[in-house]
Amino acid sequence: MKTIYSIICAICIVCGFTACNDDHTGSIDVSGSCLVEKFVLNGQYEGTINTEKRLVKVKVPVDFAQKGDMEITSLTVSAGAQTNMKVGDHINFDADRNLHISNGDLVMDYQVSVRNDEALMSLFILEGVKGAINQQDKTITVSVMANSGIDLSNATFEVECSEDATCSPASGTKGNFTEPFQITLNDNTATTVYTVYVTLIEDPIALFVGDAENIELLNDEEKAAAKWLTGNIASAAYASWSD
Repeated sequence: MKTIYSIICAICIVCGFTACNDDHTGSIDVSGSCLVEKFVLNGQYEGTINTEKRLVKVKVPVDFAQKGDMEITSLTVSAGAQTNMKVGDHINFDADRNLHISNGDLVMDYQVSVRNDEALMSLFILEGVKGAINQQDKTITVSVMANSGIDLSNATFEVECSEDATCSPASGTKGNFTEPFQITLNDNTATTVYTVYVTLIEDPIALFVGDAENIELLNDEEKAAAKWLTGNIASAAYASWSD
């Protein structure tokens, strides 16, 4: 009798596991996808879609001031997918918004970012010497020791600027800095021209002295300190102990 009872219990357990497995598999639908294929605002501003980063970036003109009320005029996603945003919705894009997509049991969130065109410089370095950027009058002042050995007629410069802006002449190239030197940044409707002025210093009011031939050859901590000094204090300069 005990043997028969044990066999019945074993059969019930096996059947129970089988039923659970069948129910679990049948309840999940992952056959679709959750991709954004097209996103347009105000009938003319189409987003650039980065599926890997789950990002939709929409660029608007530099002087566009209506991001607080923009209409979704086109939104295409994977077949069968549902979204929390719909064509015809008016949304405040002063800040990034979340686009939630679901398709069966699959879900995916995209960040929708609306950005004005921008062409601003955030960093300028001439042969290892950081320049002081004046955003109001769009000038850059670089203080260089007269005995630095830098050939200003053929000096290499580096620029960091707004994410989508291009730089002309290109960062990393050479230029003649014996006279005012112009650099143009452009991002669609945004264009900014900066003028670089180099000041030769005979008697600096502040001096950072290091073992390296120039700032770029210093270790990271020393380099940061030297660039801060030369970029924030007028008539400050870097000098090598060998000078």
